[in-house]
Amino acid sequence: MPTILPGRPHAGRQAISTAYWNGIRLTAYVSRSAIVITTDLYSILQTIHLDCEPLHAVAIEEFSGRIAACNSTTAYVYEPVGKGTLKWESLGPDGGVLSTSLRSTNGAMNGDDTQVNGRHSNPELRRASIPTIETINSLSWASAEELLLAGSRMQLWFVAYDSRVVWDQELPYPVALAYCSHDAGLIASCGQHDRLVKIWRRLAYESDSTRFDVSYLPHPSSVTNMHWRKPWHQEQNLDNLLYTFCADGYVRVWAQLEPHSATVMQKVAAIDTNTTIQPRRLSQGSISKRRYAFILDSRDFSHATERAVENTTSTKADHALEHLIEIANRSPEICVVLDGLGHMSAWGLENAGCKNKAPAEVFNVAHVDNVDLSLLEKAHLDGEHVQFCTFAGGNAPSSISLLVHSFDGTVSHYEAHIAGLFDTATRRERLQQSASWAGHEEPVNGIIHNKAGDQLLTWTIRDANIFSIEDVDDGNVLTIQTSRTFDSDILDICYAEDYAIVLLHDSLQLLPGRDAIPLRKRQKPVRLKPLDSGSSEREGHFAIEYANDDVEVWIPQPPSNNDLDKAFAPAAVDQAGHQYLFALFSSLSSPLAWHAILSASHSTSQDILTTLTHDYYGGVGRLTWPRARACGLLMWLSEREALLEQTENVARAEFTKREDRNPVESSLLYFALGKKTVVQGLWRTAIGVRERDNTMKLLANNFAEPRWRQTALKNAYALLSKRRFEYGAAWFVLAGNLKAAVNVCVNQVRDLQLAIVISRVYHHHPDGEKMLRELLEATVLPKPAEDDEAEGDDEALKTWAQEMLAGLRVLERGESDSDSEEEKDGVGREIRNEDEAQLGVAPKKKPPPTQFAEPSGDSLLDSFGF
Repeated sequence: MPTILPGRPHAGRQAISTAYWNGIRLTAYVSRSAIVITTDLYSILQTIHLDCEPLHAVAIEEFSGRIAACNSTTAYVYEPVGKGTLKWESLGPDGGVLSTSLRSTNGAMNGDDTQVNGRHSNPELRRASIPTIETINSLSWASAEELLLAGSRMQLWFVAYDSRVVWDQELPYPVALAYCSHDAGLIASCGQHDRLVKIWRRLAYESDSTRFDVSYLPHPSSVTNMHWRKPWHQEQNLDNLLYTFCADGYVRVWAQLEPHSATVMQKVAAIDTNTTIQPRRLSQGSISKRRYAFILDSRDFSHATERAVENTTSTKADHALEHLIEIANRSPEICVVLDGLGHMSAWGLENAGCKNKAPAEVFNVAHVDNVDLSLLEKAHLDGEHVQFCTFAGGNAPSSISLLVHSFDGTVSHYEAHIAGLFDTATRRERLQQSASWAGHEEPVNGIIHNKAGDQLLTWTIRDANIFSIEDVDDGNVLTIQTSRTFDSDILDICYAEDYAIVLLHDSLQLLPGRDAIPLRKRQKPVRLKPLDSGSSEREGHFAIEYANDDVEVWIPQPPSNNDLDKAFAPAAVDQAGHQYLFALFSSLSSPLAWHAILSASHSTSQDILTTLTHDYYGGVGRLTWPRARACGLLMWLSEREALLEQTENVARAEFTKREDRNPVESSLLYFALGKKTVVQGLWRTAIGVRERDNTMKLLANNFAEPRWRQTALKNAYALLSKRRFEYGAAWFVLAGNLKAAVNVCVNQVRDLQLAIVISRVYHHHPDGEKMLRELLEATVLPKPAEDDEAEGDDEALKTWAQEMLAGLRVLERGESDSDSEEEKDGVGREIRNEDEAQLGVAPKKKPPPTQFAEPSGDSLLDSFGF
């Protein structure tokens, strides 16, 4: 009988978790703001609905049965209660909520507050001592009473009735994925598109003095996933073994060969998934470049093999079972590689760990065909990410179960007999699909089927799914055929033979119901507009002359400009902000005109403008310096704290914009912000960059001393001679010569905005203000217009400079805020009134550019090999 599970699984690497606890197989996944707990993959034990932001990660602790889930700001912990019907209830007096508003500390604080067992007796002081973790991206159980939260920071929580933080670590770059080893002695973490896996080694286990040190595991490409080897039982003392999955197609194996070494873990093996699968019969469509890999732990492999041997009743020789027993006697960890076309390759790893005297060995287990996963075939076509969960058991004790989570919103359960899966002889249907979970993240508004009855269409407010209905031996199976999210609300849907016609609030869309290979892709929505302002959409009548042409409409009353403003900006944005947003979203040229930047500088809702600007470019991590210069973000921000924050965001985006991350491109902004230590950390992660070792050695010195300032100046001059102007300007800033750096940005780099930015954010604030005033007076105000079209924009630039100078003069003279506002308003009115005379600015003599001397032969930079 088909089972309908509530909600669509979230598309995330930790959205589903499974564990064997108290004699039952538990599986939990998150869907929107709910935690769905099932057993036997068919029965729902409980659905926990939370009044919170959507959840994106869940984890089951397999020795206690506790379940933790989190969204971007808060984690929730639940523990099982009752002996008959299982039920999970929140842990602690705060509803199971782990938030740093309920935090504790393990260190001392300044003040006279007494401490008990390392904790302050005053709870208010305890709460104030641990920084808030702004974003939670990942969670992992370290033990039954310890939970790791990772994101903008890493925090280890002691989870009890009175939960508290026992370890807190500030991070230079957010963590995207983190897992704890089975003994809670190691933590593996990595960031988004990160090539370095950080290994945190635990130095002390006491809750009041928990400490970790860190080392790195370098990879040549981005790390996509990680997996720790699981023990047979909680008391087993098993060597830690880490698998890392990399975008270069390799699965690397790391072990603690030398537990007291500084590097903690060493690589013991690597499996190239690209070469492991070689189809026996080469034909068109039999070769795929995509690879899917997962780990079958030794405990699950051995358990299924033992059950297969116990349950065998045949007296004849079973070559498949004999082959399985031969492999199981070596107690290997199994790495399985699939290509989505039915080919599978399995590899075993034995003797991994410091307790094994023999070296680790990788050997082949099997190369087989007909391992058909329909979900992988669809993912192969659509490019969807797929996550695997494997365990022993299922409908039969000797089975191996696969939970395949595709990020299109589907989780499928497959089973295979352990002997049949690895049998090297030709077989058919090695895998059988037992269940498939799919759905929507929001309430379903309607369900219809096609005329043939082999497809089912469901939709919510903005999502539509088409399911194909397939007959199996014991019922029907629903598989997602098409899934689409629309930009506006769905009003109604009409199902044709092979297409669904979707009526949106402002257009018509076609949703294909069957797989097809398009010869040409063309999307042309049909726009619908009201016949008058008082009629509803369902009462309007319109005419279509040709089926593929735009709808011919007649509009007696055209929309007003106010409707246009509401289309892209919230009501909280003032008029000046609307002008900036209109220019940003409608302008096809880059950079943005200074008139728009000037309007944004007058806006009182700059925080909203900042958020919308980031959204326009795809997020905070996408706003690189060329984009920030194009929109003028760092020009129109008036609050210094916001300016410093956004400048650091731009510097971080410059560092992460390429796969081969090089700190050179972000050094100038970081040095201007006074964050030399951040640059040092970036250089530590710059594996493979030629300048890395020499630069780290040089940056380790104290540039407050005249000796090292002179060294930085020599390096800057040498870089200029090699025409590396922007990097040379960075070393001028590090040497304390801001004026030389600004001159390089203006004269060599030809980037006026960059010169202004490093002056505005310079960490020695008075020096930066002085340099900014000189720059505006000597370079911006006397600047002549290049042509008649640019004359108006140059006047806007000069007006912005006048307002900036007015603000600097107010700060110098100590005038009141009212006088400052009057002066700024007076200057702003001059440019906004087109009928008044142009601004008269007395030109000042521009100082000659700085003359850079050639570096001497004994320059330190030459010896460092820059």
